Amino acid sequence: MIEKILNTKKINYSSNLNASNLRQKIEDVFKQSNLSFVGRFTSQNEFGTYDKWTYITYFVPNFKRKTAYLNGEIIKSGKGTLIKLNIKPNPVIAIFPIFTLLI
Repeated sequence: MIEKILNTKKINYSSNLNASNLRQKIEDVFKQSNLSFVGRFTSQNEFGTYDKWTYITYFVPNFKRKTAYLNGEIIKSGKGTLIKLNIKPNPVIAIFPIFTLLI
């Protein structure tokens, strides 16, 4: 229920590439400067991306400021490689319309 309210999505993609080639392709995408998002690998097989546009411009500790976040994990499988993605918008953006309707 919370995932529906926050509009969180979990998606799995399969690839015929091996894990190292897939990681290299993802890193090549992150190096492009003309994209509207930024990404980096947080560990050997996990990466995170977020939109360049900042929803809240002032700094608030422990508060997410970007509009959306995507976290991914590269997993080796029998037929190739699997990418598990977790996509979620900023919770404020998802909850604010509901809160406004309640008021």
